[in-house]
Amino acid sequence: GCEELVESLKPMGGGRAPEGRCGALHSLLAAMPESLHAELRHRFAEAVGSEFCRELKKRGMSCEKCVETAAALLEEALLS
Repeated sequence: GCEELVESLKPMGGGRAPEGRCGALHSLLAAMPESLHAELRHRFAEAVGSEFCRELKKRGMSCEKCVETAAALLEEALLS
């Protein structure tokens, strides 16, 4: 269920998600059907500058902003 998904995603922050992807983006993708992944990755990167933790950190992007962006994309996807 949802709680198990959340628990499994907790260790993905700080650049530990697959391919060095932002943990907030990785969590968003884990919650959404694969058919939406490419669009969500594009929209996330468009909003914050990259989909990869290391690049985001270099640009001074905060984890909070990444989480807010992923949450907004999730909410938008669920409402559409």
